[in-house]
Amino acid sequence: MSTPANVLILSKDLLFSSQLHGAVQRAGRQGRTCLSQPGCLQQLEAAQAEYIIIDLAMPDLNLAEVRVAAGPDCQLIGYAPHVREDLLAMAQQAGCDTILTRGQAAKMIEKLLRPAASSQMP
Repeated sequence: MSTPANVLILSKDLLFSSQLHGAVQRAGRQGRTCLSQPGCLQQLEAAQAEYIIIDLAMPDLNLAEVRVAAGPDCQLIGYAPHVREDLLAMAQQAGCDTILTRGQAAKMIEKLLRPAASSQMP
């Protein structure tokens, strides 16, 4: 039996989601890529995720529905191209916990997913 994913990546972009998946693994977490919102919601029914990394440019994305299904303890990290200010603003209104440009996501996901340094102190 495989370990359930505690990080879901909701994206149709296989190349970028592969890069994000590598960052998830380097942060010491289990990740799974969902290519559609229904697939993501199905994963959430099977096991609760700690984080969902969301490509805000996904077609037919209903971020409010993902927020509700994820629950209050799940952190939503949304990203979009920096030129898509409309998507970044929509993510803020829909309750994303962290909103990044695509470039920031590439650089910061691993750090965001690492356990806090304070929890590792004696």
